[in-house]
Order: sequence, then structure tokens, then C-alpha cells
Amino acid sequence: VDGNLPISETSAFRLNFMAHQNDTPDRDVVNSKRWAFAPSIAFGIGTNTRFTATYLHQEEDRIPDYGVPIAVTASTTDIEVPVTELGVSRSTFYGFAPTDADNANVDTLTLKFAHDANEFLKFTSDTKLGSYQRFYRQSIASCPAVCSAALTDGNPLTIPTTSITPRGGIDVDTRGIQNVSTLLFTKPLGGMRNELLVGWDV
Repeated sequence: VDGNLPISETSAFRLNFMAHQNDTPDRDVVNSKRWAFAPSIAFGIGTNTRFTATYLHQEEDRIPDYGVPIAVTASTTDIEVPVTELGVSRSTFYGFAPTDADNANVDTLTLKFAHDANEFLKFTSDTKLGSYQRFYRQSIASCPAVCSAALTDGNPLTIPTTSITPRGGIDVDTRGIQNVSTLLFTKPLGGMRNELLVGWDV
């Protein structure tokens, strides 16, 4: 969704909104969803001095999927194959829901300032403040010897035993601020075209 609302001849308000959800074909439990909105306001549109402020908030929530484990067939030469080739349904999920998760939250505020002093001298300054949070934890399944043997012995009553290793989660919280400013000078000197750019990134 993208909506624009003029406030005056040189200012306007804008709002973007997004939502998304999907499953994974033939896989139980696995899914992903996210949504975001971004309002912004601008002043001085079409003038020599312009200012824009934009806020973004986005949330994402999904369940990591490491697929099915690999089994070793019992033969003279061991062959590694996915357990789905030995009768296990592709839809089988081996993680721990909802403790297996990949959740992210993002909040940013972007301030943009631009001023055209004249035809040859222009100044821009962009500042961004950001907060980024993410929690991630997944489980990895394996098919050890007892599992492989159960799958390959030809007995349909055998219940395979799979080893699932929950991994310790990561919990990250990052905050930052950045400013990028430039001064551009483009006046011809000595009959020659030139550009002089001075700036900083902090």
C-alpha cells in the first residue's frame, strides 16, 4: 500500500504499508510472515531547501527449517541419502516449534536535508538512527546408526529413532546512528568543467 497526501504546494505526507505470509510446500509447521509500515513527511518540495523525515518499522517472524536428516544405507559401500528416499514423509518437521524461531524487529528514522545555495553549490546531509533486534534458534536433526539401520532393514513396523540437537539461540540488540554529509561545487574554472566534492561519513 502506498498513499500520498499533499499538505501544501511544497509539502506532503506519505505512508507505505506491507504485509506478507507464506508456508513452504509439503512441509509441516514451517512458515514465514512479516509486516511493516513507513510514514514520511517532506517539506520544501521543488524549492532550494528540502527536508524529509521517514520512519520505518518492520517485524519478521519465521520458523527455521533444516529439512530432513541424512541416513547411511547399509551396503558394501555406504551411501548417504535423505530419509525421504527411505519412506519418511517430506512433510515431517524435526524442529521444536515454537522455540525454534527467527524473529526480527527493525526501527529506523531517516532525516534528509538538502540545500541548493546556487547553480554551482549544493549541500546534502542524511542522518539515520536505527534499532535492530533479532532472536534466532534452530534445531538440527540427524540420523545416527540406529536410525539408519531401522530405515534400511526392510521392516515396516520399525520406528526410526532420530537425534535432534537444539542449538543455543542468539539474541542480538543493535543500535546505531550515522550521518553522511556532502558539499558539491561544480563551477567551471579556467573554462574547464570540474567537480569538487567534500564530505564526511560518521
